[in-house]
Amino acid sequence: MKENKRFSIIIPVYNAEKYLDTCISGLLNQTLSFEEYVELILVNDGSKDNSKEVCEKYVEKYPDNVVYVEQENAGPSAARNKGLEMATGDIVGFLDSDDKYSIKTLAMINYYFNIVHDFVDVAVIPVQQFGAKTDGYYLNGKFWRGVRTIDLKEANWFDVCMRVGQAFIRREAAQRHQFDSSITFFEDSKYINEVISEKMRIGVVNKCYYYYRRYPSEADANTSLTVGAETNTRLYLETPVQVVLHFLEQYENKEDIPMYFQYLALCEMRWRIFYTTNCTSEFLSEEEYKEYEKINDRIFACISDEAIMTTNIYSGWQKLYLLNMKYKKNIFEECKLDEELCLTWNGNVISDLKAAQVGILDMDFENRDFLVSGLISSLVKDDMELVVRYNGEKAEVSVCEEGLPATQFPLDNDSYVFRAFDVKIPLVSEETNISFALVVDGQEYEVEKVHVSQRGVCEHVIPEEQHRCGYMIQRLEDGIVVTKE
Repeated sequence: MKENKRFSIIIPVYNAEKYLDTCISGLLNQTLSFEEYVELILVNDGSKDNSKEVCEKYVEKYPDNVVYVEQENAGPSAARNKGLEMATGDIVGFLDSDDKYSIKTLAMINYYFNIVHDFVDVAVIPVQQFGAKTDGYYLNGKFWRGVRTIDLKEANWFDVCMRVGQAFIRREAAQRHQFDSSITFFEDSKYINEVISEKMRIGVVNKCYYYYRRYPSEADANTSLTVGAETNTRLYLETPVQVVLHFLEQYENKEDIPMYFQYLALCEMRWRIFYTTNCTSEFLSEEEYKEYEKINDRIFACISDEAIMTTNIYSGWQKLYLLNMKYKKNIFEECKLDEELCLTWNGNVISDLKAAQVGILDMDFENRDFLVSGLISSLVKDDMELVVRYNGEKAEVSVCEEGLPATQFPLDNDSYVFRAFDVKIPLVSEETNISFALVVDGQEYEVEKVHVSQRGVCEHVIPEEQHRCGYMIQRLEDGIVVTKE
């Protein structure tokens, strides 16, 4: 008969009084009995609010289940390490004080480990954002095929595990490693991947979630270490070395580096290179900037073109920019269109022009004309033409060609060229249907996706249906409809 596992759930607590009750309630209400199978370890990392009183309330109510310890503020890594020392359960989990588990999480993890025994040390669950943002997590693709075990020596890009919160670990394996207190960012990624690297297998368990809280503003995110991270030099000079190169450079032969760790490196680079809003050369000194360039060169020396091209966390132009960084030249100049209208380089498909999209920047009215500004969200070549039609009639389109840096990380050339456009459409009918198409080599292809471009700053573009100036504007999947009211 299979026995239920005992869980040690470690929660680092720092100024967490606002969300801690919600976090712990999610544990108390698990379908697997809290009082029978859960050891909750609360590590107060020098909180200055009423977190201590909240913790002590649960110690008093569940003295046999809740362990409480205090330490001077030393950061989440030190708090988790303290919790690891005290853990006695079969399975260890790490839960942030402002996050929570779904109600069946521990039961599903218990089910998995009863099946696999000691074949796997780590099982992971999907991440679901909640609060100010409710999207799924970009690495959740591994869960689509249900409960299973993945051999990471043959990893897909979405098999990467970046968050320790979504992982449950056999205690013996968990206690063979420690969180690196010397680093500021991605310390949980380093820890969980050191554990994973022992057997290069992970269990995948769906039908439960790690709920990751997103904040409406930085001012409310007082428990998050990521606030202000993008101008912290340690993100650029420490994290890539201590986390990414820590795994990549342990292999003497570059050909032996598992794709899993190459994908891990690309995941870490994603936010650091593409999603920061500050130019690194503005806050890094000249000497630091040169060191940052050398660090990126070391990383790219370990990452294959195949890894860059097969990961779906980057768009075509982002992949192109990474190749520009790797080879220190403008790869776009060497790209070619094949017979299927795919933009290729060295046999790799960079972008499918038939899948091009139109991003709307602005919409406005001028007398009885409807004005639309936007851009083609695709890599484009010189022989591509944008066509805009209203009720079947071809409109006159003004197109400008601009170079767009893919990121604030500077290169000597632009990453690619995009087409921005302005079009004035006469509203001569009660209803005007607007469509977009691209013409390549004389062949016209309808644009099937119209969206709001993130480069636009006009809030009135965002609603999919709106009423202005006596008209109703509907932004559809493949076009725009303007109706006289």
